[in-house]
Amino acid sequence: MPQITITGEINSSGKAGYYQQNMLNDFCTKHPNERLVITFQAEKKQSKNALLAYYYAAIIPAWQKALFDIGTIKSTDKIDDELRQLCDLTRKGKSLSALPYEGLILFIDTVRFHGLEDLNIVFQDPRCL
Repeated sequence: MPQITITGEINSSGKAGYYQQNMLNDFCTKHPNERLVITFQAEKKQSKNALLAYYYAAIIPAWQKALFDIGTIKSTDKIDDELRQLCDLTRKGKSLSALPYEGLILFIDTVRFHGLEDLNIVFQDPRCL
């Protein structure tokens, strides 16, 4: 099932804006005449919930797809466990929700670095979430 996670911002007038509008347009172009299921989730700026949602809805599925593309099949739980081993803050089994906002930024930055270095995956900077 093709999927994409796009982040954005709601302005003071209540209008939605998407950071990766071109990605959304490209996705739609690649799937003409198909059904589209859209889920919106609003989070306060610089909230841990926004970072956690981005991690689970965008980062883990992107890693899973990139690994699948090179012939490796792993569950989301296995990928989550392996990504947590990349960062000192989460290596000892510490819950992501127990980390402060800055700790989550550091964790996601570490995962972004390894995603780019190991699998050529580019992720959005978590500071804009």
